[in-house]
Amino acid sequence: MPIRTVGTCQVCEAQQKLQPGGTLVLHGYRRPGYGSVEGRCPGAHHRPWEVAHELVDRHAAAVRDAIVVAQRIVDDLQDGKVVTITRRERKYDPSSGHYRDVEVALERDEMEPSAWRREVQRSLQTAANDLSRLRDDLRHAERRLATWAPSRVQTFEEAQAAARATLQPARDAKAAAKAEKLARQEASRAKAAALDDLRWANTERYKQQFLALDAEPATPERAVRAAKLARLYVKDKTQMIVAMRIDPVLGRLGLTTTVGPFTEYVGFYPPR
Repeated sequence: MPIRTVGTCQVCEAQQKLQPGGTLVLHGYRRPGYGSVEGRCPGAHHRPWEVAHELVDRHAAAVRDAIVVAQRIVDDLQDGKVVTITRRERKYDPSSGHYRDVEVALERDEMEPSAWRREVQRSLQTAANDLSRLRDDLRHAERRLATWAPSRVQTFEEAQAAARATLQPARDAKAAAKAEKLARQEASRAKAAALDDLRWANTERYKQQFLALDAEPATPERAVRAAKLARLYVKDKTQMIVAMRIDPVLGRLGLTTTVGPFTEYVGFYPPR
């Protein structure tokens, strides 16, 4: 018969399936690949958090004892009572051909005072960090115990529904952010298309004005008007010089794209 109920592990706080006897299945292990499993969560084969908390009680008691030891280590380091410091170093083992971690004992009487002070400072920082982590761990365990109350274990379907409900706000937020991004992209494309249409419309308008000037007789007054139109054309940032494709007309008007006002604009737009 398939397992259809789940409970929360007292140790790792993850939801795991329950065995017929009401204890959690084996979990927290890994499969290295040589036919067996390694490791296991201490909460495996124990009752779930919904109905028991003895593992958390034991853990809190062990952490309290560890805090006492850690505090004593910090105090001894600060008071200068430590004469031997043990640390782990990774060294090459010629017999096996591999590196392995070994414990190295450092004696105060065998080291230079400055080197010893550095080792004490390093050990003090490590011990202080360990003490801080232990205190955080104890606070978390005590908060869990203070709010514990027996509750019903969930069915597999109920746990899945609860997980989906928990994840749904994040999924909705992600979907909304994606929709907003797509809307911005679409607005940007629409803006670019509108600007492109404006450029082509203005280019056509200027083109027709240049063609009208080219149809007039060549007079000094026409040259003045052509030069004025060219200056307006270059000043207008929505024009596209090359796209007009009327270089012969511009040449007859005394205007070129290499000298005069048109040299202020550099760009290329292929003809539609």
